[in-house]
Amino acid sequence: MNHKNNLVFVPCTKGKIWDYFPSIGPQKASNVYTGPEFIFSVRLASEYADRIIIFSAKYGFLETDDYIDQTYDVTFDRKEDPCISVDDLKVQAVHKDLFHYEKITTFCGQLYNKNLYAVFQQHQEKGMIINNVE
Repeated sequence: MNHKNNLVFVPCTKGKIWDYFPSIGPQKASNVYTGPEFIFSVRLASEYADRIIIFSAKYGFLETDDYIDQTYDVTFDRKEDPCISVDDLKVQAVHKDLFHYEKITTFCGQLYNKNLYAVFQQHQEKGMIINNVE
């Protein structure tokens, strides 16, 4: 299977490692999220993705080896939450070199995808393909 240029976004989850081990300390993002949708998405994405990015409403685009210091509960589903802005996500996308991919697959929900589409809109107009797997 050709893995060239496949970027996959997986959703963070409410369940986090600190729910089970409150004093464990900072952890890599790949170890933080314990929800079944995260575990399933990462397992499936690792079969065909060149790169997996965890999409967090608080932190934005996380590499799997980025560290998170402590638990949090921020989601795009609640308007009152202090979520990352689309402008900040665009800056992250540049710094993390996310715009050069030909194909993006997202396992995220509707409100998360709305933000992804806003970030990558210009690139979609130039031929970037975004597939949604919910």
